[in-house]
Amino acid sequence: MAGAAALALVSGFAILAPATQALGQPHSTHAPSAQPQLPVVTEPTGPAPACNQQTQIGLDGCASKKVAAADKLLNADIKVVWGFLQASARTDFVNAQAAWVKYRHADCTSQSDVYQGGSAQPMEYLLCLAGDDALRRQDLKGFYGLLTQDRSGAPKFP
Repeated sequence: MAGAAALALVSGFAILAPATQALGQPHSTHAPSAQPQLPVVTEPTGPAPACNQQTQIGLDGCASKKVAAADKLLNADIKVVWGFLQASARTDFVNAQAAWVKYRHADCTSQSDVYQGGSAQPMEYLLCLAGDDALRRQDLKGFYGLLTQDRSGAPKFP
């Protein structure tokens, strides 16, 4: 279902598995020459349950908070890399991020399918998202190294 968001119920709260447009590839009615926008990774969710290690709903809440924190770090890294990209390279970066978001959703859906029908499936999906964020941050760190290899005084990557 390209261009749409899939809704999954996670222990009583809704989590949108965001579509590419919501996560980085700008929804555009502009001419093709429009400047690409900074891609942002988010998980639009309803209110997450409180983190509680004693209940499954609480564990889902903990996992949701972990994803939010991982997304925040990833978005900070994306912003740093974005600042070193030439205008022509930004479109490619936006496309790469959109493809990565699509991969991330498919990867985590696949991994959480091990628990299909069980109460742990939503939590496993969320924990996978956070893990994939950490891996993407390592990719961006390497990319940042390439972008700044000949630049003295470039800030250290976060």
